[in-house]
Amino acid sequence: MKNLKFNYLVIEADTNVWANIERRMSKFIDWESVGFTSEIDHALGIIKKEKPQLIFSDWSIVGGNAFQILNEIKLIQNYEPYIIFFTGYQSEHPEIPQEIMNNYPMVKKYIVKPIFENLTENLYHYVEEAKNQHLTNLRNTPVFIENEWRQKIKIVPAESLAIIQCEENPRRKILFLKNKEEVFLKQTWESIIQFLNFYKIDYFVCHNRKSIINKAYITKISKPFVWLENNTKIKVSRERWEELDEI
Repeated sequence: MKNLKFNYLVIEADTNVWANIERRMSKFIDWESVGFTSEIDHALGIIKKEKPQLIFSDWSIVGGNAFQILNEIKLIQNYEPYIIFFTGYQSEHPEIPQEIMNNYPMVKKYIVKPIFENLTENLYHYVEEAKNQHLTNLRNTPVFIENEWRQKIKIVPAESLAIIQCEENPRRKILFLKNKEEVFLKQTWESIIQFLNFYKIDYFVCHNRKSIINKAYITKISKPFVWLENNTKIKVSRERWEELDEI
């Protein structure tokens, strides 16, 4: 499974602002630009096609203003970008910040131009917040996985409690879900680890080649077992117990 990449879009008429943001964002190697635009229709086309996780947007845009873009974003299912919104027109339009606060929760940062001092101080934190927001959304968005009979099963990655190897058939694993559903898998442990890493699930290997749990669902620890939600009990190997003590 490929490493997770993040995308950003800049909506701004001033090419100097575009170039400045691009230069700053180039320092974050896991972020890639999906383009720069100053027009509403072009911006919406990019957003609907690429669904960038981070959007830098000026209020004044060719063809209207950013509120039109924000209203369209609200209509896109399973999409919640992190938006850094800025304007140089607040004195002429004092209603802008109130409009943002009341109607557009996807706007996480509001900056009055000029923006560069703010970005110098805070861009790293904004980028980290955008990344974490996207990962949270990703973990909680349903995806399809393939069970041992090659059927497509819809699950929410964040609701994976544990993966246990079947004693009678080591090639067979059981995925336990929060809703008490069990999914039988034939994936290798390597592919299962890739899945957990891709969705940034904080997991713990209780026993090599036998069991992995999602730390978020641990409810009790009593040697040599851990209990998860739904009263699922998993045995921890002697070699792994020391690491578990550090949790």
